Amino acid sequence: MIERAGDPGRGRAGEPGRGRAERRAWALPPLTVPPRPWPREAWALLAVLAAWIVVLVVGLLLYLVTPLHLGVIPFHGGPGFGIGIFTPVAIAVGALLVTAGPGLAARLPFGRLALLTWPATIAWSASVAGMQSWLDLSGPLQSRYDYYQVLPDVHRVGLHEFLATYTERLGAYPIHVQGHPPGMVVLLRALEVIGLGGPGWAAAVIIVIGASAPVAVLLAARALCGETAARQAAPFLVAGPWVLFVATVADGVYAAVAAWAITAVVLAATRRPGAGAVVLALLGGAFGSLALHGTYGLVPLLAALMGTVIVVRRRWWLVVPVALGGATATVPWVVAGFWWLDGLDATRHWYAVSSASERPYLYFLVANLVAFAIILGPGVVAALSRGIPRDVAVLVVPTLVAVAVADLSGLSKAEVERIWLPFVPWITLVVVGLVRRRPEHVRAWLAGGVGLTLLLQSFVTWPW
Repeated sequence: MIERAGDPGRGRAGEPGRGRAERRAWALPPLTVPPRPWPREAWALLAVLAAWIVVLVVGLLLYLVTPLHLGVIPFHGGPGFGIGIFTPVAIAVGALLVTAGPGLAARLPFGRLALLTWPATIAWSASVAGMQSWLDLSGPLQSRYDYYQVLPDVHRVGLHEFLATYTERLGAYPIHVQGHPPGMVVLLRALEVIGLGGPGWAAAVIIVIGASAPVAVLLAARALCGETAARQAAPFLVAGPWVLFVATVADGVYAAVAAWAITAVVLAATRRPGAGAVVLALLGGAFGSLALHGTYGLVPLLAALMGTVIVVRRRWWLVVPVALGGATATVPWVVAGFWWLDGLDATRHWYAVSSASERPYLYFLVANLVAFAIILGPGVVAALSRGIPRDVAVLVVPTLVAVAVADLSGLSKAEVERIWLPFVPWITLVVVGLVRRRPEHVRAWLAGGVGLTLLLQSFVTWPW
């Protein structure tokens, strides 16, 4: 057989397949793509996980020498199994938030969107709290540590006498009462007076008030940061793990009242000077006073956010109506016999001789931040790793400063998953950077927050 020139199947000596072999020898090696480095978001989440492991190990070692009074370190709650007959309801609500939330946030008229976050937060927080039983919604109010336990004293001596002797008798009251002004006790008594007595009605009111916080934050964000930023943050404000303590923990009420106080000042600072701005500033001061008579720990948040807004918008004159509104709302407390500074001094005394005295300052300086990062949720932590967008920095940065002040003060050793709840919605605004960078991943980050919420509720038994 005569070899034909260029026969692809044979070599020069008639060897079959040699031409293909030579071409393979001269062919370029396959192009290899180097592995992509992990994004900052992944490193941020790994850092929180590593920090949690370190805090856990160090905490277990510290237990050999001192009681930390913790359960599932760094949380105050203990280990438990919270899955029950109503767990599918919570899963369904969470799934609905993930699938429908971003679309509704983009399409709905803003007013409807802001209002919708209210029932959505109610549904999400209530379904999570009631995963085992709907009776769990009112359970925290009946704890021996909670405010309801002092109502018999109020009935016996009267509200006026209770307030007048509040600081003197503080040491005899439950731990939550010792750590706070009497605002929540007054609210519970007021509900009784208007015919809404009992843990069930109280739980409903607390949830409804606490769930309004996202509405206030959205209104402030639109006024100060723009409507686009507010829309992008809306689903995360509803679906974050912070809802674990909306139903039915008093700190959810404090978070909402503080949010409305700040929003009133924001709206006053972003409109033309006039009667409307004055009224809003007065309301902001009044709500701020109400919030401070619920918890002493809101001073850094209110001062940082209100002060920043007034300075940035150059509305110096608002200081006067804000202060006047706060003073006006404080007068009834003073007339009733309770002076805020005396209450703070008494609380500091009983805090110093409580379990806090056995909790090491340096350990909780770190453990507090780890617990807070977990409650912020994976989306917020990931967003912080990319920096703070300029349009929301005016609200996020002062809140972070307030968190730092609260941590350094040493007055919040542990339990910050609920104590620092008022800070969470404002820091959550940082997610707008995450949404803008990778909008296709929004549902994945929302799912991460929902999943973490369900996980924490399923395996941690919260004492509140």
